[in-house]
Parts: sequence; C-alpha cells; structure tokens
Amino acid sequence: MAESMQKSLDIKSLYRTVDTESQTNKTKYDRWKNVENIFAVKYPETLIGKHVLIVDDVITTGSTLEACAAAIHNLEGTRVSAATLAMA
Repeated sequence: MAESMQKSLDIKSLYRTVDTESQTNKTKYDRWKNVENIFAVKYPETLIGKHVLIVDDVITTGSTLEACAAAIHNLEGTRVSAATLAMA
C-alpha cells in the first residue's frame, strides 16, 4: 500500500507496550479495555507534524485502531487516518 501511494512505511515508531490476550470472543467493551493505553510511540520525531495512515487487516469494533490513533494523536501537529482491508 505504501509503495502504490509512493509514501514511506514505518513499522517501528508505533509499538505495543503490553502483550494482551486475543480480542476474539470479547465484547465491544472488553475489546476496548483490552487495548486501552497499550500502544506508544518509540520515535516521535519521525511522526511529529505528519499525516499518519494506520492500516489494519480487519476492523471489528475499531478499538485497536482507536488505541493506536490515540498514541499518535498526542504528537504535536500530527493527523491520523485509518484504512482497513475488511470489516466484520
């Protein structure tokens, strides 16, 4: 996707700080609680002032995308968009 859009791909700046159990078979609320505050930005200087596109394979409740976006959105001048390949 990055190549077709002629954009850079960053797979290191956003990372999971806690290993959590699978989201499968969880309620919407439990999914949200399972990923709350578990993502952080390791290299903020690479994202500050950028428009970041988060890509996820499947969106069920959006809790993972929301948690990722929250970590990135705290950076000054950073905008966040999301794309997904499928929706449950």
